Amino acid sequence: MIEPGVASRGRWGAAPLWVRILLALAVLLVAIQSVARADLLRVNARNDKPGPVDIRMNGWDDQGNQVAFNVFSWSADDNTWTDKTFVIPSSTAILRFTFINDVVQGPGDDLDRNAFIDYFEIDGKRREAETFDRDGGPDPFFPGCDIGTVDGRTVAGCGNNLDYAEYDLAKRFFKAPFPNYAPSGIPDFSQKQDQWAHEILCGPNMAPDSAPVGDDILLPGPCLSPNTPIIGKGPNGLLDTPVNNLNPPPMGDDFYRYDSCVPTAVANCLWWFDSKFETDIGQPACDSSDTYSLVTAYAASSDDHCTNNVDDPSTPAGGVPPLLNSAFGELVEDLAWRMDTGG
Repeated sequence: MIEPGVASRGRWGAAPLWVRILLALAVLLVAIQSVARADLLRVNARNDKPGPVDIRMNGWDDQGNQVAFNVFSWSADDNTWTDKTFVIPSSTAILRFTFINDVVQGPGDDLDRNAFIDYFEIDGKRREAETFDRDGGPDPFFPGCDIGTVDGRTVAGCGNNLDYAEYDLAKRFFKAPFPNYAPSGIPDFSQKQDQWAHEILCGPNMAPDSAPVGDDILLPGPCLSPNTPIIGKGPNGLLDTPVNNLNPPPMGDDFYRYDSCVPTAVANCLWWFDSKFETDIGQPACDSSDTYSLVTAYAASSDDHCTNNVDDPSTPAGGVPPLLNSAFGELVEDLAWRMDTGG
């Protein structure tokens, strides 16, 4: 749990919880500092059809001098996902990746060969394709690239010579790792699990491809535009409907909207601070040893740093706790309930 006994103080009266959360976030913001980074770049991708595709990488230091250059090429004809790696010079401040399609043109080339990018990894931190922002958004990491599903993976399809990715290394800050248990610094828990979706929205085809299941509610109004909500949670507080249960992909393109981003982000911070002050540093995670009680074990878990202390899929994912003032679910669900996430 977040703190022993905190649940007994009521949903909004748990002052020590909020003090701890605010202190954790304040210290996190004030104490942000750059730590020494590894300089290995890893790109996982494949071509979308036989023939080579290239990703050209350029790197500049903070004075605008070019300090790195490399070309990653995928040319296998068997749809193999392959890692390409490159050691980034420590002076690199900006990395730019440019996508070149149909590098070698010949008979039968259709001038539409693309690179499918699964993820970029810099300093052991992955940037999954589903987080790439497009079309000049607030963080245009991949403007112009299309996001879709290939081989069960969410990938970015990039092939136009105008498609590019840019990464500002100077703005990256990483908190220190701790052995029990934040081995890569602050964790990055996913909100996309265990029926935490809030509702189902229309996709680009502007046609409902999902039908309500259980006590879920069909929302009024047609799909007049993409991103229109069409199915919401029913009285049980869970979204029971499988997305695209009427028309599966590729025809069906409805998608979930998730609303646990804030409790998940706070859980990341609390978990990291709890790990920082653990004194039993020689023990592995999930060892039933807890020497710092910012985060403690919930009922479903045997230790504060077991994976099922973040979320246990076998316990209820929504609704209300059994008792009005009792802790609910595991760490993320308890925080979401206390924050009234989703209403």
